[in-house]
Amino acid sequence: MDLSTLTSEQRQELLQAVYERSEWFGKLRERMAAQHWPDVDPFYAVVGAAHAAGQRVVETIKAAEQEAWARAAAGSAYDRLYAKLGRDPKGRVR
Repeated sequence: MDLSTLTSEQRQELLQAVYERSEWFGKLRERMAAQHWPDVDPFYAVVGAAHAAGQRVVETIKAAEQEAWARAAAGSAYDRLYAKLGRDPKGRVR
């Protein structure tokens, strides 16, 4: 199993969950910065890394969703072409 095998609904649920957690880490980091946590503090650094990692995961899921939509659209275009030619996708005459 990989990201491309998930349904659109599953990808959307995963995207929402990761986005919410990433945003939480981003807000935590903002609050820490407002309290003048030192940049070299290990916890401050890990919170920033967690936010950045979450953002990368969100972008990866979004890209997978866009690829799935593109594949679906391309498949639909091929289906229309074959229908217009009176053939099925394996080239058999209908």
